[in-house]
Parts: sequence; structure tokens; C-alpha cells
Amino acid sequence: MMDSIATTSLLGHRPLCGASFYKDGSNGRRTVDFCGFPVKEFVGKGVICSSPKMCPWRSEKLGMNRYSFSPIKALAMELTKEAYSSREEDRNRILRNLNNSVETSTQQRPGLWPPPNKVDDPSLHNPLLRQERMGCGWLGAIFEWEGVIVEDNPDLEKQAWLALSQEEGKSPPPTFILRRIEGMKIEQAISEVLCWSRDPAQLRRMASRKEEIYQGLQGGIYRLRSGSREFVNVLMNYKIPMALVSTRSRGTIEVAIRTIEFEGFFNVIVTAEDVYRGKPDPEMFVYAAQLLKFTPERCIVFGNSNSTVEAAHDARMKCVAVASKHPMYELGAADLVVKCLNELSVVDLKNLADIDLPEFEPELEMEEEEDQSYPSTSVGVDDSFWNKTCSSKRGNRFVVAASPPTEDAVIATEPLTKQDLVNYLASGCKPKEQWRIGTEHEKFGFELDTLRPMKYEQIADLLYGLAERFDWEKIMEGDYIIGLKQGKQSVSLEPGGQFELSGAPLETLHQTCAEVNSHLYQVKAVAEEIGIGFLGIGFQPKWRIKDIPIMPKGRYDIMRNYMPKVGSLGLDMMFRTCTVQVNLDFSSESDMIRKFRAGLALQPIATALFANSPFTEGKPNGYLSMRSHIWSDTDNNRTGMLPFVFDDSFGFEQYVDYALDVPMYFVYRNKKYIDCTGLSFRVLINPYIPIYWFSIYVPKPHDSEYTGDLISVIMYLQDFLEGKLPAAPGELPTLNDWENHLTTIFPEVRLKRYLEMRGADGGPWRRLCALPAFWVGILYDEVSLQNVLDMTADWTSAERQMLRNKVPMTGLKTPFRDGLLRHVAEDVLKLAKDGLERRGYKETGFLNALTEVVTTGVTPAEKLLELYEGKWGRSVDPVFEELLY
Repeated sequence: MMDSIATTSLLGHRPLCGASFYKDGSNGRRTVDFCGFPVKEFVGKGVICSSPKMCPWRSEKLGMNRYSFSPIKALAMELTKEAYSSREEDRNRILRNLNNSVETSTQQRPGLWPPPNKVDDPSLHNPLLRQERMGCGWLGAIFEWEGVIVEDNPDLEKQAWLALSQEEGKSPPPTFILRRIEGMKIEQAISEVLCWSRDPAQLRRMASRKEEIYQGLQGGIYRLRSGSREFVNVLMNYKIPMALVSTRSRGTIEVAIRTIEFEGFFNVIVTAEDVYRGKPDPEMFVYAAQLLKFTPERCIVFGNSNSTVEAAHDARMKCVAVASKHPMYELGAADLVVKCLNELSVVDLKNLADIDLPEFEPELEMEEEEDQSYPSTSVGVDDSFWNKTCSSKRGNRFVVAASPPTEDAVIATEPLTKQDLVNYLASGCKPKEQWRIGTEHEKFGFELDTLRPMKYEQIADLLYGLAERFDWEKIMEGDYIIGLKQGKQSVSLEPGGQFELSGAPLETLHQTCAEVNSHLYQVKAVAEEIGIGFLGIGFQPKWRIKDIPIMPKGRYDIMRNYMPKVGSLGLDMMFRTCTVQVNLDFSSESDMIRKFRAGLALQPIATALFANSPFTEGKPNGYLSMRSHIWSDTDNNRTGMLPFVFDDSFGFEQYVDYALDVPMYFVYRNKKYIDCTGLSFRVLINPYIPIYWFSIYVPKPHDSEYTGDLISVIMYLQDFLEGKLPAAPGELPTLNDWENHLTTIFPEVRLKRYLEMRGADGGPWRRLCALPAFWVGILYDEVSLQNVLDMTADWTSAERQMLRNKVPMTGLKTPFRDGLLRHVAEDVLKLAKDGLERRGYKETGFLNALTEVVTTGVTPAEKLLELYEGKWGRSVDPVFEELLY
């Protein structure tokens, strides 16, 4: 069927890549990156390429309208289709069969893809005339049929495939295969996934027979979904053009439309005969947009599955998911999720389609310039979590420049001062309306058939797969892929291959949870194909340190060598723990202090509520949170409860003093890590510190002439301050060194330009969303925050430390004053719930998982231990299924 796919490629079609600048209303400069192909014309779905002679980018003869700005992937798809047959004949046939004809006078030779958007017609200067002529004008709607307009019965689809397999003498497709082919064209599913045949005649025969079986089971009975007709009527009233897409045959769809009396609603109908591939390929959505004469960015797709979401986003369209056969939480990758279409308004759609791309702003004066980078004038860059976006955009996704670790855009010419470091922390203050929520979580990857930790080679395959399939940008260290970034999100690897998502700063918990859902969906989609699963737990339950592969990251080599010198459990922390944390903002220094104190005081309660690491090397380890216990003997110079935070003098400066004296791990220069283990950052900003400041042995730096004795340390530091660092001559310490140093400090609450709550074990999906809900309800509500501070005001430093020490073992049953910690947790959870209710976003449901823990007094770890002693027969292997994402 697809023999000719390889016969057409982009070889010979040389892309032009560059950037243009334009001025906005404030005379600011904004950059638009592009990669385009010179095209002569775009007829139907075929691309006719122009002469191979390429004009220079700066040529005035080559106008902007000579380039196709569609993604290369989409253009490759179009070129591939051309190998099959003439597109003009197909296009004319499709147009003849549309219920509501599309104007063809301008479609015969539309020029470039994307086609010009009708709303940008320069003759329509009058906004009222635009509204009258174009209706909404700014968007087109593309609907799927089953599960969106009419009710869907997935059991019939399964029965049809089973019946066909029996007729053909094939093995019945298992459930996971049926899920994978959901939404594909039948021919595509048979040839590419089921691999029953590749003969075109056989494919057509089996596809026709499968559809015949399905229609026989279905019986010609169609039932409108609640709210569908009302919503479509609203769009009709606003003159919003609509398309219907389906991988069913055209005859089937036309009969169904007549059956439910839905004629006349859709301007465009795209069916199985019109496309070569179904979902998750975006072809049918792109073609529908072309027939609607809308650019993809101006179209909204309405579907009911994650494959629809993937296809829509690949087409650079927004997607509204209708939770007809999947629960809403599984559809979090969509831009909006609803149960019924009539929950939406036109305002929702306009907000969803409100994009900000320069090709939709013809009134702006374009200024072409050569692609060049403008170095920052600042010494440091933003922290990777709150990283500001670059000026370039890809669709509706922002692309960030920095990847950890960060390096300076310019070389520092003056030494840092302590005030520079204080100002760096203080720059995180922002007004309440700008407060955001950022969630980070780690998970263990393992081979589904052996339960062994996944190897780096498998991780690399996973990262490359995510990058290619879901448009992530790769982060490389030398020849190794070590992470991904997309907008303000990033994926990184912990020392033992723990897979971490660092989420974007988001406004609501619904957005945060949707982000987690989207990430887990993407990871599962790629990982399952290579036999990998992911486990949500706080500590590796089965394997020893020596069984766990080491990731090829330079900083981890330095840490691995240093950790055993300062604690007995440091390597366990690196290779066998997983956590979930939330990052929250503050408005001022005083607000930071209040939240820091509340966070430290309540961190043992969070540890108890999320305790989820009771096993080590196949047996109970005596702890409910082994992960938390491990931090007690990792490196006391950089961990703990920070009692000085409760001093009256505490503020940004006092935290800087603390961080200055925390021994360093490394500096990052010229894409290499330089071993600075044991050195105090303080001496990097003050070369005249007396020798008595040093009480730590410092090992010999790699490739250094120094011997590692105390006097040589002073010489080494002095050389750094004078720009004589052996591996980085002429460079002084910068704010990036400070930023990287702050990431190597690990207290229960960590201060950067935001606060990190770090006391929870990794866990399953519900608890990934529960942790930010717990802390947001307390710290982002003034009433709840003050109640917590009043509640904990008389807790002594010794009591806080006692809770920190005992909770990992006894959880909510830890005795505290006249009762148990569980009783305090009940009060705190009530404050968190009240705080969320006052926020007004209907977020209290995310606390349900914690309500169950507090009500029963049984932590997640205790449930696992009960299963271990009973149902699991004293084996930890079932935990890999119990806590599988």
C-alpha cells in the first residue's frame, strides 16, 4: 500500500532558514524564525516546486509570499501524496460531493499553502463589514463525527475487528493494538499495524469488508450527543464555517447525516476516500482547513481521543476534547476538555484561537535582517523554571533558549558582590496576579518484561521518540541526548535515569494537572512501543545501586565521587529516589519569609501524607518514606530544616550567607564541568577570606596542577578570582555560577527566585496533582497562610527537627504534643481546602487523595505493606503493576 512513500522526499528541495524582525507598536523588536521551501504553486493537495535555483534570503526580488511556512513535516507529507496520483482530479471530485460547496473560483490556483486567510483580505478594512461578510471570521471549526456529534460505541469497533480477523484466519488483535489503531484508516491499520497484507487490492477488500461488518452491527442507528445540535446551531448563527472529518466512507457519513437531519451544517466534509492516512497523522485536518480556506492556526478541532489531540497539535491547530469515551483526566493534553459541546461558548473559541503570529498581523511593518543573535547585556540568565521565552515561536508553543546547566551569554568582566546575589533572589518578587504554580515530578523507568531499570540506550530512544513525535527540542551533552525542552517545560534525567518533568509556571491547578496528563500520555505512547513502563514510587523497590545504569552527565560524575565523602546515603539519593515538588511565588521579602516558615513547619506533614517508599531491594526497609530518611545522611552541609529561617533577622541576605558557605560541586565552562567539590562559593566573590574559613578537605581538581592540600585550595580559588582558572582562563564567577550552585542545595524548602516544597515521595497520578493543591491552598491564600503561622508559631526548633526525624518511619502516627500528627494533618488539610475554595477555581477535588489518607490514617506506604504481606505473597514485583503510570 505504502510502497511509494519512500519514492518522494525533500531531497532536492532545499529549505531556506532564517529569521525576520518586525517592529511592534512599542518599537520593540520581535523575531520570527522560519524554515520554508520555495514553491511555485499549491494546487489541491499537491505542491509544485519552483526552479531549483535559489535566491538569497536578502534578495528584494524574493518576497515573503514566495515561501511556504507550513512545517517541514507537513510539506513532506504533501510531497509524498503527490507520488500516488493526480491531485487535481481528486480535488474536483471532493468539491463536487460537498453538501455546501466551497467557492472554487479562487481555489483553482490558490498559490501557497497556507492559503490566505479570508479575514485578512485587505479590502475589508471596516471591522463591521468583516463581521458581516465573514461572521466570526477568525476561526474555523473541524468536527469529528463519532463521539462528538453522535454517540460512539467502541465495543462495535472491537467486534468488527474480531469478526474480520476470524474471517481472514488472523490472530485476534489484542486490546492495546485496538487502542493504537483507533482513528486510523482501515487500510493503514491493516498494513502498518496489524501487518495482515500490503497488497493494495487485498487492503481495499478487507477495508470494505470490515466497514460492512461494522455497519451491520451498528444497524444504521445514530443518536445525537447531548448539546451537539445546540452548539452547531450557535456556530451557524455566528457564521463560523464548519468541516466534518471522518475515516468512515463518504456514503456512510452522508447516510448518517440524513438520518439525524443534520444536512446543511457543514461547509466541508472530508472522509476516508479523501486522505491517505488517519490519525494520529494530521492529514485530514490539514486538508479540511485548506478547503475551508483557513490557515491551520485559525482552526479548532473537536475530537474525543488523545490521537485526535496529537494530530490537531501536529497540524498546529487547537483542540477541544469531548470526554465521551475517555475520562476527562485522560484528555489533559487537549487545550480544553468538556463533557458536552454546549458547555462551550463562542467567546471560549475566540479566546482559544487568539494567536499572536506575525503572519496574522499584516499591519505591522516587517523588517528583514540576517539571522543573528543579540547577546544579552546581563551577566546571568533566568532560572530554567521561570525561564523567559525567546522571541521565536513555533505554532502556539514558545521555545526557550536555556537548558540546564546555564552558561553566560557574555563573559563577566567584574567580580560579583554579595549584593548581586541578594538582588538575584529578590528579583523573584512579583505581584499576586502574576503568581504561578510549577510542578516537578520524577519516575522510575523499567523494562516491562524483566522489571530491570531501563538502560541509557533505551532512554535515548525514548527521548528521541518524544522529540520527533511531539515536537520537543533536544538537549545534548556532547554526543548524548540528556533532556528535552518545549516552551517552559523541560524533561531531564536524574543520575540513575529517573525521568523528570519540570513543568511550566501555570495559573491554575487544572492547567497543572492537564500538563501532567499530557506528559504521561506522551511518555506512555512512546515508551510502550519499546517495552518500557514507568513506576510512581519514592524509592527503587527492587534493585541495588550497582544494578542501576549511570547517566552520561558530567555533573553526576563529580557528585558520585564526592557524595561518599560527606554522607553514607548520598549515592542512594542520587540513583534510587524519586520525588514530586511544587514551586510557588512570593510578592516580597516578608511574604517569602512567611511562606518559607510555613513550608518548613509543615513539610513533615507533607512527607507523611505522601509517604510511598517502604521497600528496598525486594523487602520492607522499616520506613514509610525511605526517600525522606535518605536525606538525613546525604550531606548535612546542604540539607535539613534550616532553623535560621525562623530567626528574626532572616531574609534574602541571610539565605545568601547560608548558600555561600555550602560547598560547591562544579562550575560550568565551555560545555564542560570543572570539579570544585568542597569549595565555598564565598571565596569566589571575596579573595581575601582568612584560611580559618576552610575546614573541609578539597580533592584535586581534574587536570589541575594543584595537589589538593589546604594551601593549594587558597591558591586555586585566588586563581579563579583573578581569571586564572586552569580549565577556563580569563573567566570570573558569574550569576550563572550562582544559579547553578543554588540547584545543588537540598533543604526541605529551597529558595531560588521562588520557593520549592521538596518533602514528598513520588507517586501515582492522583498524588502528582494533590501536592500542588495542598501547598497552593495554604500558601496562596492569606487566611490559610496566617492560620498556619499562628498554629505553628510556638513550635520549637527541637519539635520541628523531631518531626523531621520520626515521620519517615512512623508517618501520621508520629506522637506530637497531646496527640498524633494525624490530628494536626486534619486541621492543615482543612485549611488547604478552604484556601482553594476561596481561590474560586473549583480546585478542591484535587485534595481527595489526601482526604482519604487523613480520614483513614493509613499512608500510601502502609497500603503497599499490607498488599506485600497479603495479596502479593511477600513479593515486591506486583508493585510495578500497582503503581504503573
